[in-house]
Amino acid sequence: MAGIDAMMHVAVSGLNTSQAVLQTTSTNIANVNTEGYQRKEAILESIVGGGQNLGVQIAEIRRITDEFLQKQVQIAASDSERYVVQSEFHDRFQAILGSPDSNLTISGRLDEVFTKLSTLPLEPDALARRSGVVNVLQSLGDEISRLQTQVQALRREADRQIGDLITKANAALTRIHDLNQKIPSVVADNGDASALIEQRDQALTQLSEVADISTFIFGAERVGVAGAGGLVLIDHIKRQFSYDPLGTVTAATRFSQITANKVNPADGITESTGEVVDTEIQSGRLKGLLEMRDEVLLDFALELGEFAAQFVDQINAVHNNNATVPAPSSLTGRNTGLLTTDVHGFAGKVTLATLDSSNNYVNSIVVDFTNSTVATNGGPAVAKTLTSLANVVSEVNSALGAGTLNLSNGALTFAAPSGASGITALQDATSPALRAGRGFSHFFGLNDVMEANTEAHFDTGLPVTAAHGLTTGGVVTLELRNAQNDVVKSATFTIVAAVSDATKEIDDTGSFDDIFTLLENTANFGKQISNVTLDSNGALSISMIGGFETYKLVTVTRGCQPRAALMRLMSARVQSGSPGRLGMCTVWRPPSSSTRRLTLTAAPEPTLKTWPLSSLSAAVTRASTASLT
Repeated sequence: MAGIDAMMHVAVSGLNTSQAVLQTTSTNIANVNTEGYQRKEAILESIVGGGQNLGVQIAEIRRITDEFLQKQVQIAASDSERYVVQSEFHDRFQAILGSPDSNLTISGRLDEVFTKLSTLPLEPDALARRSGVVNVLQSLGDEISRLQTQVQALRREADRQIGDLITKANAALTRIHDLNQKIPSVVADNGDASALIEQRDQALTQLSEVADISTFIFGAERVGVAGAGGLVLIDHIKRQFSYDPLGTVTAATRFSQITANKVNPADGITESTGEVVDTEIQSGRLKGLLEMRDEVLLDFALELGEFAAQFVDQINAVHNNNATVPAPSSLTGRNTGLLTTDVHGFAGKVTLATLDSSNNYVNSIVVDFTNSTVATNGGPAVAKTLTSLANVVSEVNSALGAGTLNLSNGALTFAAPSGASGITALQDATSPALRAGRGFSHFFGLNDVMEANTEAHFDTGLPVTAAHGLTTGGVVTLELRNAQNDVVKSATFTIVAAVSDATKEIDDTGSFDDIFTLLENTANFGKQISNVTLDSNGALSISMIGGFETYKLVTVTRGCQPRAALMRLMSARVQSGSPGRLGMCTVWRPPSSSTRRLTLTAAPEPTLKTWPLSSLSAAVTRASTASLT
């Protein structure tokens, strides 16, 4: 009987083993289309007892996998997802731009503008033709505004998807951590943990599609996970990513950083450890979205803003260089930030005149800034003290009437006095009055026909020795941020009457050069920036020290009520705050090389001023398109 029992035992073991092998094979067949599934193989071994073969059994269910190849697949998947999501956004971006041959795109709107301008000289006094120019200019502004809105909407969508990916990544981390606890227990009980290992590998693959990761073995059958830069995400403690998407996104939006936080194993509460991860991510869908949101789309918005501002500036240059017919009763310029005590900074001649209802001169004055003379009503040139803007205002008002010219809060107002119905400003044909390369009316924006919501240029015409104009008691905080918007360094300065701390206080009677010296102090930003000064046109010039070429300087507080000129020098755009104040979250960011001038950091949306159609300068209709380039 013993022999028969032994034979039966061997046969049963064979049947059981064959059944297990068939089950393994059927599982492989069933999962042939399952993404990430690794084929399994039943490893057989003999049952030996007392030196005799007592049958066969399953030694283990082995997953047929190449760990090196698996890691390479994860790396490739991470790189692929980065560019897949960027391709998706580029397709959407292209749809927003539209077809180049469409009249409804920005190129089509530009063609309309130049077409209308080219036909305007045929009937310069025709209201319909003037109206046509105004309408196409408005249409161009509307298209730029639409593009700007759509670009910011795409950035908001990228930010929303970043939030979704964070949720997905946290679910994968939780799954890996939980499986790390189960697998060793099953293996310890001689159970088949291959299905659990399969699930863990699939979670690792999902995580690698979100961001680049690396794995390591710790303990018994446990897999640890580290993110880019070596930040551990899974070991004996689980981490969770933290990020809150924003509901509203503009060109000035500052996004929060993605952080990894430890989860307390005792109570499951996520602790705010604040380990930043977004600056270290090198691939994955998350990297692609971050690049689209913070670089590709933002850079386009900046370029669009640069184009809009320059277009507005060139149109206004032509319009300001000519007289409006019929003459308006008053003109009010933009906030230049200039003070009446500033030097006038002009060279050349300009004629300022008051007119009657028939556009005849009532009174006129020719101001020769180069030779410091004035000539009234066609009389001879008389030497005058023309040093400051206050001197110029005084001489003009003396010749044309009290209150005709007024500079207040940086804006110049030119208004017809009693006895006159209109005013005009004309550049001299041979020696036009210029400050920082711009004519008198153009520099102050007296006769602008279009407006943008940011400065078109940053040529203030101020020398570096000019008084900065900041008032006592104000506080300014600046932050140096890297390309990922992380605050690398910050400094706070107080405007005081008597300086006691030469590294943190600004003398209220000081100059721009004093501020620049303070910025270059190594206690502030001297290790990142150098050679801060004003160029010959009064624009800020700065050198970024090697390694900091992509960094930006941001003002984040206000309250000192400095004049707008300083704001324009230290930043490219006012994000908030009334005119003449240092804007909150204003930015100075250099372009590609080490020494740069200020550039736009937010795309302006040009809007037409509310001008009566008849005020469109007749002379602008004689401008060729070449003069607008």
